[in-house]
Amino acid sequence: DKMFNTMFVNQINKIMIVSAENFKGIIGGIQTKINAATIEPFLAMADRWFTQKIGDKLYKHLLTLSVDDELRYLAMGAVSWYAFQKAQPHLYLKVGDLGIMKNAPVNTVSLTKWDYVKLEESNLAMIDMFLENFFIAVDKADIAEYNQSEEAKRRNSLIIKSASELTDILPMVKGSVRLFEELKTHLKKAEGFYIADVVTPKVYEDLIQKLKDKVTLLEVEEKLLEICRDVVAHFGFLKGLSYIQLVVDTEGIRVVEKSDSTRNELQANANKIDNLRIELDKDAQICLQKLKDFMVENATETQFETYWEKYLKPEKPPEKVIVNTRANPIL
Repeated sequence: DKMFNTMFVNQINKIMIVSAENFKGIIGGIQTKINAATIEPFLAMADRWFTQKIGDKLYKHLLTLSVDDELRYLAMGAVSWYAFQKAQPHLYLKVGDLGIMKNAPVNTVSLTKWDYVKLEESNLAMIDMFLENFFIAVDKADIAEYNQSEEAKRRNSLIIKSASELTDILPMVKGSVRLFEELKTHLKKAEGFYIADVVTPKVYEDLIQKLKDKVTLLEVEEKLLEICRDVVAHFGFLKGLSYIQLVVDTEGIRVVEKSDSTRNELQANANKIDNLRIELDKDAQICLQKLKDFMVENATETQFETYWEKYLKPEKPPEKVIVNTRANPIL
């Protein structure tokens, strides 16, 4: 067993972006001893979670960077806090032949329910912060091998590709990566339902292809993208509003409610949610009209041609037919 454990630890340290030693330095609040074998299984799964998010090409690039590099540090932060969040319930337990027991060292007091709730909230906020800042840094770094990956193209093909971009339009999102992930499918559907339908599929597909390939947009295309983001944000959030509170699993469909002792958070009642929907719909319709007006003002024979062909191209006057009659002889 000892030999197996040594091999396991060595293998993990070779392939993972965060070592147990790095983990303790990043979390910061760990003042007492924590064995590598205790945390490394959680680090391994967090590492896999992170790799699935960013893809193998970017992950391999990160392994070539120093632990002092900003991009590597942000990646290590996301993995470490995710691992800590998943490990947290298990660190209280002692499992052995006698069963499962709760650790209660001398001169220590177990966390209360509210302590635990606040710790969990803080952990999730740290995951959000590190993950969002990581992708912001990736965009700035413009890493060639990552840009050609399927993960990058999939991310770049979104009109709104990050929690930060969504927060710029809807401040109530507050940069939450978790909320953005919940809404991502609805945001993408809004692109097809509203953007492609208004600007024509060809104009929409050309814009998405340029985003995928990271081609520098023309000024008029930048303006189009800005208006499209407004439309997608409002309609996507409006559509997702009905789903984000729901938990669906084998036990059925449940609505999540939350109340804590610090802020006394209460579930928004039906009237408040309906009012939010009404306001979102009003703003969404304004944004959609703004998009239509923009296309009318800017589409020409050489710019957004398919829109111009479909909606703005002048109709040819009917050819005048001259009939040869006695009353109106041609010859």
